[in-house]
Amino acid sequence: VPHKEIITRLCSSSVLLLPLNNTPNVMGIIPGKLFEYLAAKRPILAIGPTNGDSAAILQQTGGGIVVDYHDEEKMDRTLASYYVAYKEGSLSVRSDSTEKYSRKNLAASFCSLLSGLQQ
Repeated sequence: VPHKEIITRLCSSSVLLLPLNNTPNVMGIIPGKLFEYLAAKRPILAIGPTNGDSAAILQQTGGGIVVDYHDEEKMDRTLASYYVAYKEGSLSVRSDSTEKYSRKNLAASFCSLLSGLQQ
């Protein structure tokens, strides 16, 4: 499936699932898919540590909810609230501050960091 078609599907999805690998270094892992999901401006349901870097980005942007791997109660509540909002036609995402995570802005920040190392 071409990448352009995948992006179209992401944007038309009700909720985007972002499972994070349960590994020792997961706290610092930010998958590239997170940035594509933020750009799609659809609610994100992430499964992983609620205090990791991916969770911090989702909390800062309002892009979605993070449920810990073993928190069945929060998972049930989150799915139920997403379903009710879907049925009411009110399922949406706030998505504040997502522009700073665009490929263009992240590349500019990275270049700025590299420039600072040369001095």
